[in-house]
Amino acid sequence: MTASVSLGEVQPHEHVGHDVARSTEAKARTYGSIRRAMLKNFGEGREISVNRVSEAERLGKLADLVSIIRQRRTPENQKFQGWAMLSVREVADKEFEVQPDPAPAIGQMPENPYHALVFLPEIALRDISERKQHIRYLAELATRNWKPCPEVDT
Repeated sequence: MTASVSLGEVQPHEHVGHDVARSTEAKARTYGSIRRAMLKNFGEGREISVNRVSEAERLGKLADLVSIIRQRRTPENQKFQGWAMLSVREVADKEFEVQPDPAPAIGQMPENPYHALVFLPEIALRDISERKQHIRYLAELATRNWKPCPEVDT
């Protein structure tokens, strides 16, 4: 399915999406849900996991990306509803870096060549309040740019 996909460096014109899972799309696309999803994903480092959604679309592989996401996550009572989208150019202008980070296959989970990371500015590593402020900023941006999960057979 994805073995032949090689995307190279993330380009300024791209849009990346942070996956959001909730019981309904209406709940998923709220600022609070997006912020919680980003904080949960964030941990102690300074990177946030995203997918190169616009590249999957450009290649006609959005259904493959949805399938990868559904297979790689372990939902409890929630399902993947869509992406909180970020413009690479817009976040790069605010000193965030976006780098490709293809995820290898793990056990029964497929590889994910669309995976990338958004790195917060270096100061966020040393200052938790600064880190949370950056997450709030990204969540606000992403809330305005919601992309619902397309109806695909997986």
